Amino acid sequence: MPIPCLLQGKISVEQGVPVITCNFHNSKFSLEDGSCKAWCTGVFGLPNTEFFAGVSGKFGGEKNSPATTYPVTVEDGKIFVDL
Repeated sequence: MPIPCLLQGKISVEQGVPVITCNFHNSKFSLEDGSCKAWCTGVFGLPNTEFFAGVSGKFGGEKNSPATTYPVTVEDGKIFVDL
């Protein structure tokens, strides 16, 4: 089940790994394997909101749980996602 907050997440590269950052909880997940790189570090990126992010993060799954990933291939400039 996809994490709704990630639908509009910011994609960046951190320490050579492409990650997506939840725009609500500020959690970060690897786009390569879905592993959690940071868990609920703040609400909307506001300082001192870790507690609230942690409480609301419980609705997204177990602490540090991975995001769901799907196999992706690129052929002739087209992207295919295996669901």
